[in-house]
Amino acid sequence: MKDIELPPNALSIMESTRAIGYSLETAVADIIDNSITAKAKTIIIRYSPNDGYVYILDDGHGMDAEELNLAMQYGGKNPLMDRDKEDLGRFGLGLKTASLSQCRCLTVISKRLDKAPEGRQWDLDHITGTGKWSLRILNKKELTQIPGWDLFSKQESGTLVVWKNLDRLMQGSDASDVLSEKMAKVEGHLSLVFHKFLLGLKGVPKLSILMNNREVEPSDPFLTSNRNTQILPAETIPKYNIKVTPYILPVAARRHKGDPKKLGITDNLLVSQGFYIYRNYRLISWGTWFKKARKIPENQLIRVEVEIPSTYDHEWVLDVKKSRVNPPDIIIKSLNQRVENLRIRAERTRNYRAKKQMDKEIEHIWLREELREGGIIYRVNPEYPLIKLMLEQKNVTPARLLKVFELLGRLLPVHQMRIDMDVKDVKTDHEHNKKELEEHKEEMRKMLQEVLDVLPAGNRMAMLRDLSKTEPFNQYRDVIHEMEGML
Repeated sequence: MKDIELPPNALSIMESTRAIGYSLETAVADIIDNSITAKAKTIIIRYSPNDGYVYILDDGHGMDAEELNLAMQYGGKNPLMDRDKEDLGRFGLGLKTASLSQCRCLTVISKRLDKAPEGRQWDLDHITGTGKWSLRILNKKELTQIPGWDLFSKQESGTLVVWKNLDRLMQGSDASDVLSEKMAKVEGHLSLVFHKFLLGLKGVPKLSILMNNREVEPSDPFLTSNRNTQILPAETIPKYNIKVTPYILPVAARRHKGDPKKLGITDNLLVSQGFYIYRNYRLISWGTWFKKARKIPENQLIRVEVEIPSTYDHEWVLDVKKSRVNPPDIIIKSLNQRVENLRIRAERTRNYRAKKQMDKEIEHIWLREELREGGIIYRVNPEYPLIKLMLEQKNVTPARLLKVFELLGRLLPVHQMRIDMDVKDVKTDHEHNKKELEEHKEEMRKMLQEVLDVLPAGNRMAMLRDLSKTEPFNQYRDVIHEMEGML
């Protein structure tokens, strides 16, 4: 038996791996992984829609010629080989696949301390012509023409990654606006994924990321900056060396004004509940129960931080983009066992304030009624002392009426309403179905007639037109048109 070597077609491999599924934000994050592994302290990201480039510059230890050649090689590192425990890499593909998923020309310039800079370039259009794995080696003059060279040349060491010919990013007549919008999304993604590095937490190397001269601020997905967040004791799953830390976020009334932005989550709390998986302090996956539990309102305050070492990548089935993991069932089972009591505690947290608001021992200005056909209605309580007094008086002054309206607004049971809107089909005054509208039509007609009766004849038409634009009368325009015809 003998062997023959069958190297893959260069253009075929490079074009097909462009479709792995990177978004712009996951691609940029993959490049930053390399910078962190290189002990970078500062990362500068700049982009120009007009000149059509994106570059990422770090001040890490850099690479010499041999290291750079290996970094540019597809599969230059075996994913089964042992890596440094702080290495954020995985398959030896990220630099190439992440970059070329967004552009057709990737240039990397790097230098180690006291060594000359080296430059390499993958250009898909050039490879189309050669049909080979034709990696370009840049000369000194070519290096100086690369975007970002001016900043790079002032550093003692570091790496500059440049994307040009942005065919996936610069599409359409409004390409400039699109790139700016996408880079804003990148900023939010980096703020969340690398928040531990940006904060410089104990044991985590401090990192600074600047995008077009603006510093990326760290997110706070567990709202640890809010003293009302419940941080429960951390546990370790011994066999797998996995650290688990549960959090219960504060209810809405105890969250601060800036907390939604700090969370770094674009989705609502219902969608973002679940496990937050970290690998070497880097957030890999978040907002999931791994299909072992449904995302329900009762659990929306729960976040569970799970820290895994890179030594278990093969067991967790980490994808090439480092954006999704699939842990073994035995680990999922162990994780879920640890959050069962947490769910009970979170439900208690959510309901506490609402129960205080709707205490049955107290006479409330608002009544909460559960409908037989489903849903909930909130009505003003006619037996509430001040409301009852006002109804019994023949002449109510505008000032007193205004005070009652203010009281209605101040005592609105918003916390109970939030819970009801999460877990039940709450109906409000403007969400009636056709049957309900028909049932209330005569009531609306009488109400409108009472309003018209106290107005001078010359003002009635204008009043009907104004009311047709307000709730709930805007849903009874047929009644209003009928009454207009009678004037």
